[in-house]
Parts: sequence; structure tokens; C-alpha cells
Amino acid sequence: MAGVGFKMDAAALNKKRSSLEGKGKVGENGKMAGDNAVQGEVFTKWVNMKLKEGNPKAQEIEPSQLGEAFRSGVLLTDLLQVVCEKKPGKIKREVRGKIQEIGNLNVVFTALQKEGVKLVNIGPEDIWDGNQNLILGFLWTLIYYFQVLKGANFGQFDAKALGAKVALLKWIQSKIPEMMVTNLDSDWQDGRALSALVNAISNDFKLGTPIDDPAGLSPDNAVTNLDKAMAVADDTLGIGRLVTPEQVAEAPNEKSMITYLSLYAAAKKPEKKKPKKKEPQPAAPPVVFFEAPTDPELLRKINALFDAMDVDGDNSLTKFELLEFLRECKPRDMSVSKVQGILGLDKLHEIDRKSFTAPFVDGKLDVDAFDISALSRARASKKAEEEAAAAAAAAEAEAKANPYGDALPPPHERAPDWRVYEGINLGGRCKIKIYFSTTTSSQKIRTDTQNMKSLMERHNYHLRPDFEHFTPVDIDMEKEHRDKIFKKAGTRVTPMLFVDDEFVGGYDQVAELDECGELDKIMQY
Repeated sequence: MAGVGFKMDAAALNKKRSSLEGKGKVGENGKMAGDNAVQGEVFTKWVNMKLKEGNPKAQEIEPSQLGEAFRSGVLLTDLLQVVCEKKPGKIKREVRGKIQEIGNLNVVFTALQKEGVKLVNIGPEDIWDGNQNLILGFLWTLIYYFQVLKGANFGQFDAKALGAKVALLKWIQSKIPEMMVTNLDSDWQDGRALSALVNAISNDFKLGTPIDDPAGLSPDNAVTNLDKAMAVADDTLGIGRLVTPEQVAEAPNEKSMITYLSLYAAAKKPEKKKPKKKEPQPAAPPVVFFEAPTDPELLRKINALFDAMDVDGDNSLTKFELLEFLRECKPRDMSVSKVQGILGLDKLHEIDRKSFTAPFVDGKLDVDAFDISALSRARASKKAEEEAAAAAAAAEAEAKANPYGDALPPPHERAPDWRVYEGINLGGRCKIKIYFSTTTSSQKIRTDTQNMKSLMERHNYHLRPDFEHFTPVDIDMEKEHRDKIFKKAGTRVTPMLFVDDEFVGGYDQVAELDECGELDKIMQY
């Protein structure tokens, strides 16, 4: 088979298909069935999600189109560019025939091989043939490697050491210990664990706990519980619905759940929407929605309060905008939940300005109980703290990127091209190397070798990270390399000291340099 990877032969593939028929894995003509149908839907949503990260205008594909969509290798290249965060290689976007399509797929498989991704029993021609089940296995490998292993943050739990499944489960258990989750399938069916996880991640991002009492939710309302949790996760955390409430409630598929739940470990704090810039306009009279006479000053205060809460300036107030405001500016003598209930945002997702104004006009809420000036001070203080934290983080990043300032780093931390080198490259850049002979009959050479070793140990040069053990020039060394050493040194007499790939001298010269204090300067190159 051309390309990278190992292709299962036809007999083995037919045997594998036969063994899986009846188990809901493979149906006639290689079409997906059973668990594979669920995985096909979930994995396809993951592909669409990633493609839109690279190109928001990318056209979505259906599970039944996977084989045809991937055949040319163009779509797979786009997908790989997103997950690898770099171009896999040069391909032909306008393909003509199988040869060019296989060529594109070879680029994909070669790029994956360079990334360290191990692909078993699949190669470019399997993708080109459109084998749905092998393609699902291929996509699972991409998800496991790029999203679960590399993309998710499991904190103290090392996915490479524990395995992604175990690390994900332990991470979830650390986030919601009260739910006593023991697996990645059946424990999620009633929606309570997912609701608790949404709250935990939201709380990590200081967004509060948007779902009330997850543990108290009724298991009989599984689909409703799951739908609400997924909606909140999508709306506030940017975690897309890769699975449906019905799929999870009825028979959750483990790989599909790992794909979805790992998004929570990869979630990042959503950026606050910037308020729309409003053109300065002449002062307008307060918005009046009521026929009964209303105090214009009261309406002005109500409108000012609404504008302070309406962060994105779209003239509507969402539940999360209200909670964010109340977190910074709590009303006097009234709980947050009561305010939420009076405004109707305990049941509704958002309300307009008229619905917001009514409870204040009716006397159910007191506009003066909300101190907008305190909010302004709190936001200014928070902004100052964020700017200070950002400056500190930038300084820390700069210190990590350049810990030595204008000074050179230690030799063993330098790049091999840290200076301009001339002459033969012996592979000893940023290293201290000593070459010696093990077969010499000369007593002086043997004595000099031992004395060179003692000198290195006396100054503790042998303990430095850039010091390499004595290298014999007459055992397991290619003649060509040995001749290069002798040519660069200008002598065949050992031992020879090289520092940063430059010849310093034999033992006699090194001893003289040591006596006059010059050796240490050379060693601090």
C-alpha cells in the first residue's frame, strides 16, 4: 500500500467485519450502525466544530458524507491545520483523480507521523475507499491525541501516565466529588452530574452557579436536565453540543462522552462581550411604557440601572448579565434569587426593557437599593487588578523567556548556533569533549590520559552538564570521523581537549593553561 501506515489485508478486514456483525458495529456495505452511528454523529460534529474554528464559513458535513468529504485529502488537511496549529504540508486543492487525492492523503498521514500520532490498521487508501468504520477509528485517534491528551487540562492528573480515560475521570471526580461519579457513561444519564460539572467550571471562571441544586434534580426528568445543562454550557462556556440529551439519557456511548466531557477540561474563561459603542446623542426623555403617570426621575434611574446591567448593549437583559451585575452590586435587604424571581429571570433566559421596568414602577423593586456608583468603583478596581495581573504575567513570561537578561545562558542551555563557527563540525558545540586512545602502547599517552582525567575531576569540570565522558577514538568510531578529529586538532596524539568544538590542546598544553589560570576562562566559554 502506498503512503504511511499499515493497511489490513482484505481477508483480515472481512474477518473483522464478520466478527463485528450483529454487535451493532458494522452493517452491510461498511455502513455505520449501532454505537458507530452515535459515534459517527458525535465525531462529525467535532470535525465541523474544528473546521469552523479555522474558517467560520466552513460548510458543515453530515455523518454519511465523511467518506466522500475526506477522499480528496483537502478537508482533512484543513482539519489537521486547526488541531496541529500549523500547516501539515503542501497539497493540491484542485485535485484531478485518485493519484492526486492519495497524494494529499499521504501528506496528512506523514504530518501525523511527525506529530507522533500512532495509526494502526489504516492508511491513505482506506480513507480514499471511504470505509466508514475505519474513518471513525481514525477520527477517534485524532480526538484522543489532539483534544484529550494535548488539548485538555486535567490539572494534577497526567493523561500520558494514567491514560486519557482515567485522567478525565479523576479530574471530574475532583471537580464534583459530591456526585460520586465512577464512570463516563451511565453516571451521566440523569443529567445531575453534567449539571454539577457545568456549575463547577462556571464557578472556576467566577461566573457563579447557573444551575440550582444539581443533586436535587429529578432523575425522571433526565432529558430536560441534560438539555438545560448543555444549553448553559453552550451559552456561557462555549462548549458545543457534540452529544444530544437523548443520546446520553438512553444509552451513552463512552467514546462519545469522552469526546464531549473533555471539552470541559479544555474550556477557557469566556471573554466578556464589549459594549457596543454608542454615538453621543442629545439627552432624550426617559423611555415610557406605561399609561399611568410615572415620575420622570424614577424612569431615568430605572433606565440607567438597565443600561448598567445590559453589558452588550443589545437592549435586552439576560439571566447571566443580571447575575454578573448582582455579584458586584447586591441590592439592599433583598436576596439575589428574589430579584431574579421578581424579574422573571428564574424561568426566562432574557427580558426586554419594558419587562425590566414594570416591577420598579409597581413598587416590587426599589431602584435606589441598587448602588450603581459602587458598581463603577468595583469595576474600576477590578479592571485595575486585571491590568496589574496582566502586567505581572507579562513580566513573568518575559523573565521565563529570557531568564538571563542580556547575559549569555549557561553553555548547556545555548542553541548550537549561538555563535559563528568555522572549520570542521565535530558535533561538539556547547560541549566539553576529551578524546583518548585505549589501544596505545605509549606509557606517556596513558599517563597523560589519567592526568587529564584527574585535572578535570579536581576542578569538577566532569560534573558540568556540558561535559561528556572521555570518548575513545579507536573503538566503534568511524574512520572518517576520527580523521576529522585529527585534522582539526592538527595532531594524532591523545588525549585531546575540545571546548565548544574548538581544539584546546593535549595534556601538556592544558596543564600549562591551568597553571596560569587561563584554563578556567576557556571552560567558561
